Amino acid sequence: MTDEQVDQAPWFRAVAVADDLGDRLSLAWVVDTDVAHDLVPDASVDVVWLPDGSVRVCGPEVEGWTFQPLDGIERLEAVGVRFRPGHAAPALGTAMDEIRDQRVLVEDLLGADGRRLVEELGELPDGTAAERRVAVIEDHIRRWVAEGSLVDPAVDHVATALADDPARRVDGLGRELDLSERQLLRRCTIAFGYGPATLRRILRLQRFLALAGGSHTGRNLADLAHEAGYADQQHLARDARAIARATPSELVADRQGRGVSDPSTPPNSRVGQDREHGGIPTRSATPQEGPLP
Repeated sequence: MTDEQVDQAPWFRAVAVADDLGDRLSLAWVVDTDVAHDLVPDASVDVVWLPDGSVRVCGPEVEGWTFQPLDGIERLEAVGVRFRPGHAAPALGTAMDEIRDQRVLVEDLLGADGRRLVEELGELPDGTAAERRVAVIEDHIRRWVAEGSLVDPAVDHVATALADDPARRVDGLGRELDLSERQLLRRCTIAFGYGPATLRRILRLQRFLALAGGSHTGRNLADLAHEAGYADQQHLARDARAIARATPSELVADRQGRGVSDPSTPPNSRVGQDREHGGIPTRSATPQEGPLP
């Protein structure tokens, strides 16, 4: 298991990623479900194999949404591999804002490289272990990483700094990196799909969810909000509504009810219904970055 440990839910199982990819991937996963689940943005990008044989790259999201099984498939069994925040763009050769809130066929994004992945997964017999499918996806990601560009060190610094302290000011990050506000926004938008202020809001809400679902159970919302980096409980409530489409109390009840501590629970979520996109929903929401607070 990677350093991002995930408790198991009945329909979601985490799978350890290959050691040599641990600096680029946070986890792999397997899902098996026949009901809908509400999801919260997590700053991640996933490569997902679906039971209809398609493989999709699921871009970063800015708004919560509801996942439900594909049309015509009563039970969804899927596998996926998740990139660490900011690490997908150089491997995929695509700016993340181009696929924000989208689930793109891998062959449309990567051409022949994507088709080879789909074909190799399609050649596996029915009943193939999920871990084998994960290994195939990882083999292709390993080549994409080797042939792609390096991760932007400025982006890596931003992701690490905001994950460690989502309350910190993002204008200070620009000064640390000797970048102007415009330069920082451009580089973050390429890597994350949005600017540093949006990334901070998403990571801060994830920290709140982790606290709410972990050993801090039983603490009041005001204390959890403060520890997560919010100015006050009202600040938390505004972000929860804007990002997760739920109240903080609803989010807490959901996390504690599932017993899952990972705030992105689960990465499976990228699969759902949409007639125009092969059963995977898209949204047109576009985050607007204001002045860096």
